[in-house]
Amino acid sequence: HRGKREKDESSSSSKRRRKERRLERKGSGSGNSESGGGAGGGGLVLAQNKVTAGHARKMRAAKDLGSKSAADMAAVFGVKVDQFEETRQTSV
Repeated sequence: HRGKREKDESSSSSKRRRKERRLERKGSGSGNSESGGGAGGGGLVLAQNKVTAGHARKMRAAKDLGSKSAADMAAVFGVKVDQFEETRQTSV
């Protein structure tokens, strides 16, 4: 039985430590804490490589003119859809 009591005591002390750490992080709140390191203080922190990869994918999709509809292309070039479709058919 003694082993179980020691285990219970150690788990309650680790729970207490975790709670204290959580309160310390929450209490700092200014966003410029030494241990925080993230913008906004306790907000969502994204991995910079994932953000960069997502932006690059978005830009590649924007440059891909083959996937754009006639309406999209007409809007890009500032003409009406009918004019763009006529120009597209004659150039092909």
